[in-house]
Amino acid sequence: MNEITNKIRNSNFELLRIFGMTSIILCHFLMGINSYIMTKPDTSFYYFSLFFYGWTGAFGNIIFMLISGYFLCTSDFNIKKIIKLWFNIFSVSVLIGLVFYIFKIPSQDFSLLKSSDFFSDAVPITKIDLLKCFAPTVLGHTWYASKYLVFLLFTPFCKLLLEKLCRKTHFYLCILLFVLGTVTKMIPAQRLYDPSNLFYFFLAYYIASYIRLYEPDFFSHARRNIILAAVAILIIGIWNIFLSLFINSHIELEQYKRFFYLTKIHMFPIWIAALFIFNFFRIIHIKNSPLINFIASSTFDAYLLHCNFIFSGMLWCGILQLPFLIKSFCPFFSLFVIPGVFIISIIFHFLRIKFVEKPFIFIINKLIQNKTK
Repeated sequence: MNEITNKIRNSNFELLRIFGMTSIILCHFLMGINSYIMTKPDTSFYYFSLFFYGWTGAFGNIIFMLISGYFLCTSDFNIKKIIKLWFNIFSVSVLIGLVFYIFKIPSQDFSLLKSSDFFSDAVPITKIDLLKCFAPTVLGHTWYASKYLVFLLFTPFCKLLLEKLCRKTHFYLCILLFVLGTVTKMIPAQRLYDPSNLFYFFLAYYIASYIRLYEPDFFSHARRNIILAAVAILIIGIWNIFLSLFINSHIELEQYKRFFYLTKIHMFPIWIAALFIFNFFRIIHIKNSPLINFIASSTFDAYLLHCNFIFSGMLWCGILQLPFLIKSFCPFFSLFVIPGVFIISIIFHFLRIKFVEKPFIFIINKLIQNKTK
């Protein structure tokens, strides 16, 4: 068992974070432009969109779950980290809500590409929208962040169980969770086991902890991992293209598409692809890179910003001009919005840490010190 002793995480995991967040942003980008892309069939961008549509979001989420499980399984429970995470989610939501409400900044769903002029169509948020910003975790505006916060509360108990497991029992637990949560879940109309998204944090925790503690030989070769990941991704993408084209010519089957379209987090081919990608990045050697680490530090803010129900319209259509780019002579230019999201998130992350989070952490530390005296 190899323990990671450096306080700064290796850049291979930080690069994996960037890769995972890029996958999630790509998913939301394609979901947002889907209604427009469907009007442009038989183009290269149309087939590109079908190949990556839907599943990259689940793929990225699984990657982040595996990263969390890999590190949490050997770390101690820290309530300050949970408070910091909650404040990160809360402060981003409240800051956006207050700024948009006070300055009457327009907001709308970025998927409504009715015109190239976002500012003429969008409307300011209401008082109800502002109130919703003060309860982002309770209302689950960003499901991953909300579920991850809940999952962290269970990690001390997960670790206690982990300490009681031998390698063989640990392996059987992973198989049981995987089969029930993915293979069984994919059976149409079954009611044997129907887990919520929270379940998959536990699944990823025990899979990642098994890899961390025992380093199975099957995942120990970088070339094998990347080849098998590429094969799994090709199968997912080609299958989704085939299924979409088949159903387009047999419209009566549209109602059954959801059972076979590989897009959701419970579908085991996506888990297989994510597992091989995770293990590829886990074992490759990348020297500590301040640039990679700096960009990776903003990934959670990138998630909160581009998924925010108020800010997403302004981000995609107002700032990054997605309607104009997607309707240009080369729709592939619209992919530049993905690095655009990262650039805006990096700036926002720096300002939030300096002017919001650091003062908050200072106050929390003072309160804790006063209570311990």
